Amino acid sequence: MDKKIYCFFYYYPPLNSSEGISAYKIFNFIDLNVKIFSQKDNNNWCYSSDDLKLKNNVIYYGSHNWFDDVFNATKDDEIDITITRSMPIESHKIGLKLKKINKNMKWIVFISDPFPFNSPIYKYEFWDELKKSLCCHKYFSYAKKLLWYIIEIKIKNRLFWNSIKKKSDLIVCNNIYQKEIINSNKCVVIPHSYIEQKKSKNKKKNKIIFSYIGNITRCRNLDNYLLVINKLNEDPIISKKIQFNFVGVNDKELSILRKNENIKIINSVGFDESIKIMNESSFLINVDANVKKYTKKYIYLPCKLFDYISSSNPIINITDFEFSPTIDLVNEYGGFNVKNDKDDIYNCIIEAINNDGNFRTSKDINKYNSKYISEQIKAIINNIWKS
Repeated sequence: MDKKIYCFFYYYPPLNSSEGISAYKIFNFIDLNVKIFSQKDNNNWCYSSDDLKLKNNVIYYGSHNWFDDVFNATKDDEIDITITRSMPIESHKIGLKLKKINKNMKWIVFISDPFPFNSPIYKYEFWDELKKSLCCHKYFSYAKKLLWYIIEIKIKNRLFWNSIKKKSDLIVCNNIYQKEIINSNKCVVIPHSYIEQKKSKNKKKNKIIFSYIGNITRCRNLDNYLLVINKLNEDPIISKKIQFNFVGVNDKELSILRKNENIKIINSVGFDESIKIMNESSFLINVDANVKKYTKKYIYLPCKLFDYISSSNPIINITDFEFSPTIDLVNEYGGFNVKNDKDDIYNCIIEAINNDGNFRTSKDINKYNSKYISEQIKAIINNIWKS
C-alpha cells in the first residue's frame, strides 16, 4: 500500500524563490508519490515565474488565508507522513496542528532557513527600529516594540520551536552550523543541491564577468562591493575589461552605484535563465548577511551557491565571519573568501582581472546533485515510515 505523503511548501514553482526552487530540486525528482500544497500569488523573494515541469501533484491555495485553508482541507485525511519547510514558518504550524490530531503521523521538518528559531535578524531589526524611536523621542513606540520583542521573540517563538522539537520525528537542516544551533538528536544534515544540466562549450569571453544573483536586504547589503565597482570604473583601461551583472535586484537597491556601460541590471529572470547567466559568467558573487554584531555563528547557506558551483565558475564570497557554511563550501569547491572590506574586495577583483579570469574549477560535486540528494531524502522517508 502506498504511503500518503503530504508536503506543505509555501513557496514552490512556478514561483522562482530560493525556497521554492530548493524544494523543487528534491521533490520533483524523488521517486515517491507525494502531494504538495503551496500558493502562487504571494511572490515575495521571487525573481520571476518559470514554466518548470512539475512531476508531482501540486495543489495551490490563495496566500491570504493559506494556513487555515490548507489545514481545513487536510485535517480529516489519514496522512502517513507530513513534510514541512520554512521559510516562512506557516507550513510548520500546519504540521504541528496535524500532529496533534494524528499522533501516529510521521512529521519531517525541513529548516532551510532557521530565521524564526535563531533570531539575529529579529534582533537586528528590533534594535535598529529601537534606535530610531529613541532618537525621535517616541517612547510609546519604544515600549510597544519592547513588548512585541518579549512576547513574539522570547516567548512565542521559543514555545513554538520547543513544540516542533518535541512533536516532530525528524529535523532536516542544510549545514552543520544549523545543527549545532538546533541542538536536537532528531536533527540530520542534508545539504542544498543543484540540477545537473547539459553545458555548452565555453566560448572565449570578451570581458571578465562578475555576476551577483539574488536580492539585497538591510542585513545583506552590497555597499562595499558597489563602492569598489565605482573605483574600478574610474580606470578607463580596467573598466573596458570587466562587466558587472546584477540579477534579481531592484535598481533602488543600487543607488550608490554610478552608472556605466559595463554594468548590467536584470530585475527579473526565471530559474533556467539564471543558470545560463551563471554559466556565462567568470566569477559569481555572494555576500553573507551582515549580522556579526548580533550572532557569533553564521548559520545561513544560500541554495544559489549550489547552482553557482554547478557552473564550474569560482565564487567570490564576501563575508564578515571567520567560520561559516559559505566559507566552508568555497574552500571545498574553489574561489575566494574575502573580508567585507573595500580594500580586500578591490584587491581580490584586481587579482581576478590580472589572471584574466582563468580560475575555473574542476572539483567533483556530484554529492550535491539533486538526484543524489533526492535518493537520500527517499531513504530517510522510508526509514521514518518503518520506525
